[in-house]
Amino acid sequence: MEKIVSKYPVLQDFKDPTVLMWLIAYWVLTLVLAIFIWNFWAALSFALAAYAVIWNDAVQTLMTYIHSNSDVPRKYLFSWVAAVLLGVIWYGFLSAGDITYGRLDAKWYADFTIEWYVAIFPLLLVFLTRFRGIPVSTSLLMLSIFSTTLLFEKIVMKSALGYLVAFLASFVMWIIVEYILKTISKTKKNAAINFWWMMVKAAIAAAVFMAALWYVIIPMILAAFPNLVIPSVSSLELSLYSLVAFLFILGIFYEREADEKTSRSSTFWRIAQTFTTALLFGTWLMHDMVNIAVFLPSGFGLEIMLLISVLFVLGLAYTFHINGGPVGNIVTKKTSTNEIIAATMIDLVYFVILLIFKDWSNIPMSTTWVFVWLLAWRQFGIRAINRIDTVEWSGRMTLAFKESWKDFSKIMVGLGISVVALLVVRYFTGT
Repeated sequence: MEKIVSKYPVLQDFKDPTVLMWLIAYWVLTLVLAIFIWNFWAALSFALAAYAVIWNDAVQTLMTYIHSNSDVPRKYLFSWVAAVLLGVIWYGFLSAGDITYGRLDAKWYADFTIEWYVAIFPLLLVFLTRFRGIPVSTSLLMLSIFSTTLLFEKIVMKSALGYLVAFLASFVMWIIVEYILKTISKTKKNAAINFWWMMVKAAIAAAVFMAALWYVIIPMILAAFPNLVIPSVSSLELSLYSLVAFLFILGIFYEREADEKTSRSSTFWRIAQTFTTALLFGTWLMHDMVNIAVFLPSGFGLEIMLLISVLFVLGLAYTFHINGGPVGNIVTKKTSTNEIIAATMIDLVYFVILLIFKDWSNIPMSTTWVFVWLLAWRQFGIRAINRIDTVEWSGRMTLAFKESWKDFSKIMVGLGISVVALLVVRYFTGT
């Protein structure tokens, strides 16, 4: 038994009375859900999927928030995130009767009754994410069970496109950021800064950037690729994009002029990161809630909505209790993710990518692929400019490659398992 615990340190959590009480409550509610929907295997699959998805994908969106606010009582962080979670799913339920925001379009999914073999894959997801710390694409693994071959191909293609966008955005943006910061690295940092003037400069720079994007860059892209369809942007979304540009540029200015102590104690950046976390987590929920809700009957009522809300909050509470768990290490081991400004800038880029792909189509996608490659190519950008390390360029690139290869190999393991899941379910169901 001791060997098993040493191999899987997560088992030590179950010695905690709080964890045991959580487990009892969680699985009792799962049995109640089984009674409501009259399908034990569907309820079990839902509970396991929720259990793993919140630990895997949610940690990806929340770990920068948790890690960079380690000095804030955890209960306050949890309360804010739980409020966002409930707000997003209840808005979807009350406004359209759909907590997946259109991602569970019935025409894309195979129609069959959930049996025992379906629960194997959510259970495998729990093992991979919680016990092995592998950042699996839950969209591919969970939705492959129900997907037609066409849908699975579309999910993979959209996820691959998300990876490409994450690569370009992350690498290019952090090349620019690190270059700017490196050019002024010898400048004396200030404990007192003219924050209001800094905000004015950031607002002007953001306005110029948005104008160039809207009137120059996008028209040039459309001229070069006439068949490319860019989703329309509402006034609210345009305002959000402009706010993101402003905060990102302000972050560069702030990092350039403020000393570390001033940065960490800034009330403005505490508020900005809290707001950014709400945007990112809410957008992620609109993407990934389908990975859990796919196990529920369509058009479920208020009593099931209340029940699953409690289950989600319990899962989120446990995520905070264990400080993100093994998957959270992907974030904490990356450069400067414990700094509020850097964490906010990461979340801003991640939020914009997810928002763009949310509007692009209702086809689900792997947010895990986007997240892992966003961090990986950020590391390449940081290493390329060499603001921190003293080793030669080749050594820095080798280090960045080693940092990224491990995460990439884990993603490929998840993709392989997803393909197997698709084939196994097709075999059993004959679909």
